[in-house]
Amino acid sequence: MAAGARADVSVAPPELSTALGNFFEALVTYGAVKLSHQVEEGLGGLERAMLSRGPFERAVYEAGKAHLMGRNPVWAGAKGAWAGASVPQRFAAVVILVLLLLLAPVPLLLLIIGILIAALVAAIRAAKGSR
Repeated sequence: MAAGARADVSVAPPELSTALGNFFEALVTYGAVKLSHQVEEGLGGLERAMLSRGPFERAVYEAGKAHLMGRNPVWAGAKGAWAGASVPQRFAAVVILVLLLLLAPVPLLLLIIGILIAALVAAIRAAKGSR
């Protein structure tokens, strides 16, 4: 121990260290609240800017937001694209989906008929080859 130093004297009184701890805690809390408000304002501005965008930009924005929130980005992107689409774009999407549902059996039917014709041709060739 150094000459003249006493072992029972602390470096800082307990009241001072408690006060400094409280001060730093309040300072960190104030900074976090200030930062939180600025982030919320920035996100609000971004949200308002995305409302006027087209379907592609809205889909990307919504998918990214859903990914950051831990939700399904594909579903959120589809909802964002629908929300960003104009009325003619929505009408075209509905018409395409209805036509797809109505015409989906046609390629399947053509495939089945093609397989049957191929089987008949193979059977006829096999019967001619066995003579």
